[in-house]
Amino acid sequence: MMTEAGYEIKRGEHLAFRAKDQQKFTRLRSLGEGYSEKEIRAAIQGKSVFVPKKQNRSKINSNKISLLVDIQAKLQAGKGAGYERWAKVFNLKQMAKTIAFLEENKIENYEELIKMSQEVAAEFQQISKQIKLIEGKRKTIAS
Repeated sequence: MMTEAGYEIKRGEHLAFRAKDQQKFTRLRSLGEGYSEKEIRAAIQGKSVFVPKKQNRSKINSNKISLLVDIQAKLQAGKGAGYERWAKVFNLKQMAKTIAFLEENKIENYEELIKMSQEVAAEFQQISKQIKLIEGKRKTIAS
């Protein structure tokens, strides 16, 4: 069936396919779960239904705050063109995250951002006080 679709098949320890315009073969095991020869045959015969996994969109911890990289300072410190390229892409990604955050929280101007940050800081202070009170009560109960 795959040869009819224009794929070249390579049988070895691991089954691999190559399309007409591909240079290298793609091993089924490199495609991940659900792509073994047995599972593909079952799907073709209609014995199993493929259910795609939800992919993790970002490997970076979204709670981590990263500031923009000062490209000029790094270049003067001896970093090369590759670093410059990486830093530009990194900075663009950080700016995109910032814009997404602002849109998600419906923040349209700097004043709203300041107001929101003050509200969050006040809430944090209040929760911190509650935690300290509870810890104090816990210590008195434990002793």
